[in-house]
Amino acid sequence: MTITQASSILYEWFSANDCFSIDSDSKKIIKGEDLSPDKLSEIKASVVCALAEYEDLGLIKSCEINKKKFWVLKKNFDLFDQTVKVSPDDCLSIARIINGVSSVMNLGLEECDPKNVIGKDISNMVTICSSLIQLKSQPEK
Repeated sequence: MTITQASSILYEWFSANDCFSIDSDSKKIIKGEDLSPDKLSEIKASVVCALAEYEDLGLIKSCEINKKKFWVLKKNFDLFDQTVKVSPDDCLSIARIINGVSSVMNLGLEECDPKNVIGKDISNMVTICSSLIQLKSQPEK
């Protein structure tokens, strides 16, 4: 497992949990993995590295209680915002997709302005993509 993969798993974990312990929570986040002792140690190493990155970003704080290490969210997960830089070409593509899909499918999404792409536009893109994935994953009749 790479640190990036571990980071994605932890991102999902912290969206539902305030605290993580490598001792008690590792097996909860590792699904479908070979859990031989060597492999588990390698996976834990990736998770600990990802946790260190989260701590460096100021998202979590670690502490030790009764010789057990814990990583705890500094604040509610929903309160962490990210700043994303998007190129002008990508902004135009985002606007075309949102406005085009909304128009063709009568979704009534708020129109996307390519010179001012905002969080709501990203949410609309996620909604569109999620719908397409769900549609594609349904068995064909």
